[in-house]
Amino acid sequence: MKAQKNVFYIIGVDLGVSFVKVGIYDIEGNCKGVTVKDSPGDYPKPGVFIQKNEDYMKVVLDSLKEAVEKSGIDNSKVEVIGFSGAMGGATGVDRKWNVIANWSIVSDTRYYPYVVEMQNIAGEQILKISGTNFPFFAPKLLCHQTPYNSFLFSEFQRTVF
Repeated sequence: MKAQKNVFYIIGVDLGVSFVKVGIYDIEGNCKGVTVKDSPGDYPKPGVFIQKNEDYMKVVLDSLKEAVEKSGIDNSKVEVIGFSGAMGGATGVDRKWNVIANWSIVSDTRYYPYVVEMQNIAGEQILKISGTNFPFFAPKLLCHQTPYNSFLFSEFQRTVF
């Protein structure tokens, strides 16, 4: 059997709230390996969802490794890895890749007071810059770093706008 020179693979990773799914496909769309693992997460009370980045990243990396092992492909032939996020999920890291805000999804409503205040302060500017009047990530950073504090918004307004 002659080896194929131009064989390569594509990996799709679905970063779900309930599951992490990894699929490996050849260029014709044939599935070579799939892994589905439970996503770590905690709902300690209504409106609160906690998913620690370190725990989530371990599941993602373990899922990738398992899918490659199941597929039997040469991992050096992977040309593309695509990720889809869960429910508007977002996380934050600093310049040194230290976690500053854990993975957060829309159903974690603790950040809503920040959204309302940002909309009141700069709704038109947010719409003009982003194409939506719903600020998503900045309020989450503020929410997860400090207790609700209107001073943060005056500081936000002064420095950003």
